[in-house]
Amino acid sequence: MAHQTSVELSSAHGVMRIKIMTKVSEQIENVTLNDAGPIIDDTKTYGSAKGWLTYRILLVGFLVSFLGSRLASFGLAVWYYQQNNQVSQFAMIALAAILPGLLIGPWAGAWVDRFPRKRILIISQLLLFSAAVVLYQLFLAEQLKLEFILPLVAMVSISQSFSGPALSASVTLMVPKDKLGKASGLRQLGIGVIRLFAPMIAGWLLLQVELKGIFPITLATMLVGLFTLLACQIPDPKKSAQPKSKSRSWQDITQAWRYLKQRPGLLHVLLVVAFVNFNLAAVSLLFVPMVLSFANEAELGTIMSASGIGLIIGGGLMSIWKGPTKKMPMFLIASISISALLCLIPMVTNSWLFALGTIGVMICFPMINTSSQVLWQTKIDPEYQGRVFAFRQSLVGSMMPLSVIVYSWLADKVFYPALLENGAWVNVWNGWLSGLFGVGEGRGLALLASMLGLISLVTLLVASLNPRIRKLEQEIPDYDTPAHDKRAA
Repeated sequence: MAHQTSVELSSAHGVMRIKIMTKVSEQIENVTLNDAGPIIDDTKTYGSAKGWLTYRILLVGFLVSFLGSRLASFGLAVWYYQQNNQVSQFAMIALAAILPGLLIGPWAGAWVDRFPRKRILIISQLLLFSAAVVLYQLFLAEQLKLEFILPLVAMVSISQSFSGPALSASVTLMVPKDKLGKASGLRQLGIGVIRLFAPMIAGWLLLQVELKGIFPITLATMLVGLFTLLACQIPDPKKSAQPKSKSRSWQDITQAWRYLKQRPGLLHVLLVVAFVNFNLAAVSLLFVPMVLSFANEAELGTIMSASGIGLIIGGGLMSIWKGPTKKMPMFLIASISISALLCLIPMVTNSWLFALGTIGVMICFPMINTSSQVLWQTKIDPEYQGRVFAFRQSLVGSMMPLSVIVYSWLADKVFYPALLENGAWVNVWNGWLSGLFGVGEGRGLALLASMLGLISLVTLLVASLNPRIRKLEQEIPDYDTPAHDKRAA
């Protein structure tokens, strides 16, 4: 199944992982435009009790497949690092897992809107399964080398650039609008549970059956996901009543941008989210060395587990409570809360307090993801969600590699040495900085993380004053609002 992700603190928790199936995150889409905007069929209504049941069945298949991919990712990463001991090769694999999907993403979104979404999801799942089979065969043949891993990981990345927008757009068609929040919460609850327990299960399996025993389990879980897709009915959006000329993929891609420009509230939210993700990606990169500046490996594991607990609590809350009627206030409040916590948590050098703060941060993420996802799903016509969702996914996803490039240099060359013993900033402002963050290994990185939290906090506070963002839900009608009501709005 498609595994995607949204705004989350996930990347550099230690060793970089080989991702057979990943997620990735939050999506938009587009429309055929004329000067007056998209043509909307007022008869479009989606979601039903049967569709809500179908979604939950699909979610079970998704989570089973996701569990298998996490087991394989963990096991393969441990095995490969033990064989090679070269972090630089993990960096190459990480780029292969990110860049192809980002580059092909906008074109993938156009295809999602042109072809049956069930077919796209099935083909994507088959590609993922095929990649896992080839990896397994290479492992058995003792030929699992970098030159083979890179193209396989790139193939997975491309397949997920199709499946991510297809799955997100399909949820809108199956789930009644009043249950979209619960649908997102259920998914995040399941992902949180798997992220918490999958590393423990994989570690135990490595001791019991080694990597050769994990691969068959992964393949079996992927087949569960595939058969679930085959068994479920996934509807396609109703097309506009007005006939339209055939457009090329490039025109479809530019339509996503034009669609958002006509809706400045959505565009402003997207740009703010992209910038905040740029900062949060760097915080996740700093996470492990920052924690190890005051904690041992066992305490690091406890803190990382705390993040999973926070996701479970937040996802469970959103699965029970669909959230407030107006989603934008919850989105802004939860985002501001995370940024404020990230200003303060890096100052802490007590493992239990740090873990408690981490739980608070991760509780907020499902609130952000749910409110954001429901906004995009209700404001974008399902006929065009593939294009807009893919555009959004590519823009937000591109922040990760850019953040690593920019902030890794700053971390190594400027901030890390600044708060070492006799560092350049130890006595700045009469020792005020060193008094807040401490002195020694990793404390300069804590300062950088806190500064990134402050930058995000200021950005979000300013964004909350933007009337286009604050009044987004009033100014942009839902896709199923009748035309005369749209004009009145």
